Amino acid sequence: MKSSGYSNILITGGAGFVGSNLAVAFQQRYPQSDITCLDNLKRRGSELNLPRLQAAGIRFVHGDIRNREDLDLNQNVDLLIECSAEPSVLAGFDNSPDYLINTNLVGTVNCLEVARRQKADMIFLSTGRLLSRENRRHGKKMSFYFLFMPRIAVGSNALDRRSVSGACQVG
Repeated sequence: MKSSGYSNILITGGAGFVGSNLAVAFQQRYPQSDITCLDNLKRRGSELNLPRLQAAGIRFVHGDIRNREDLDLNQNVDLLIECSAEPSVLAGFDNSPDYLINTNLVGTVNCLEVARRQKADMIFLSTGRLLSRENRRHGKKMSFYFLFMPRIAVGSNALDRRSVSGACQVG
């Protein structure tokens, strides 16, 4: 049996497409790890992933990273995977950008604080949805960015050079 090196994994945005697939993949590969998914279920269709998470033995918590209290789960966290960003740059275009800013900025700060307090490693995922609908229709690729911050980097004032970042494209 393989070991991930992490006993307790928290995945924010865990009922979304990326978060739920990561949770199930981690559970299958590292069954000895306890995985908790936290999601506010705002994005349409995310609730459809809940039975799959439950069937895989993954704990689900209905919560929102914008609310610091929702991240106080009374459990240790060794690894926090942050997948809960609002990916659409159009989300704040026609209406108020409050939800976009509060989720992508304040929510991320709340997750960083959990990782700092728990001395947990953190992986931050984001999408590079910078393409227009027209470009996507014509087969242009979409980029996903990630940043891995080991616990030594999360607790310091500046990112440690041991942090790893990267990008991949799908399309």
